[in-house]
Amino acid sequence: MANRKLIWLLIAALAVLGFLRLLYQPAAERAGPAASGTRVVADMAGNRVVLPAEVTRITTNGVSLSSLLLLLGAAPKLVATSPVVQDNPWFAKVFPGIRNIPAVFAGTLHLEELLKVKPEVVILWSNNDLLKKQLESVRIPVFIVYFSTPAEFKQAVTLLGQVLGPREADKAARFCRYFDGIVGQLTARQAAADPNRKPGVYYIADHLLNTEGKNSVVTSWIAMAGGVNVAAAGGVESVRADISMESLVNWQPDVIITRDADQRALVFQDSRCQQLPAVLNGEVYVSPKGVNAWCTRSGESALQLLWAAKILQPDRFRDIDMNQAVREFYKIFYDYELNETEVQAILHPPT
Repeated sequence: MANRKLIWLLIAALAVLGFLRLLYQPAAERAGPAASGTRVVADMAGNRVVLPAEVTRITTNGVSLSSLLLLLGAAPKLVATSPVVQDNPWFAKVFPGIRNIPAVFAGTLHLEELLKVKPEVVILWSNNDLLKKQLESVRIPVFIVYFSTPAEFKQAVTLLGQVLGPREADKAARFCRYFDGIVGQLTARQAAADPNRKPGVYYIADHLLNTEGKNSVVTSWIAMAGGVNVAAAGGVESVRADISMESLVNWQPDVIITRDADQRALVFQDSRCQQLPAVLNGEVYVSPKGVNAWCTRSGESALQLLWAAKILQPDRFRDIDMNQAVREFYKIFYDYELNETEVQAILHPPT
């Protein structure tokens, strides 16, 4: 009799524990296996996202992620976009149809218009928590990606390929091989370089005293190209940060790279910059810009590695032909034939 009571007590305890586990388990885990005709892909934030077996209707809210979708050949699957993408001249060159897609991400989300086009997934960067909640409240799946390091970059591209389909997955794998080839070339050529003789680089983001720090993709490409991000070395931790003029002067950068073309002239016009080594030696450069600025989070940041290496380690990379590299990249990944005028416009962005 006592044994029977003990057994029933154990059964009751297990039932209570099972109920509590179900009650407090995350929703994504409670969902269990995907329904027939769907699949589950884990995003970079660890969310298990339920998607159709074949994804044909996608969207995202900015240029950087849109450029990655274009890179993978997924632009025809876009059913909504933003004005900044529609107004991007290079995106329109490669995919003219972008101008005919509803711009629902215009400052704020036009949710009713987005619902009309029935996206199967919205792809977002990891810093869009409010937008993510808004989309999930109307049962639109959201897939999160991010990257600051080369490994994260390849992971993001690979995951996007998995989300989009077999053809895009093959393109993602090809891109990762291309990227690895560039990284391998940079690593091999710099193997004998003196680590104590790397040029200090200051990167200008939104304005002269706005830059990127340790946890940034900018720090990654500067390091791989043979330089040192003076802001990161000077203690700037965040991805984007305002600094003081005193800090910039103390860092004495050998090279300055600006994100936007008009910033280069402003550097030379600012009297406070005149004693910086980069200014004294004319080592102030504008990052190339095609579909997106190469120095930011985009597929073309693979080309940024080669371009920056030619500037930071000229003796080791003098033979690299950037004109040819740009032509090949656009043909392979965008299926677009650049003419010489277009190549120069990308490598030397007009103000």
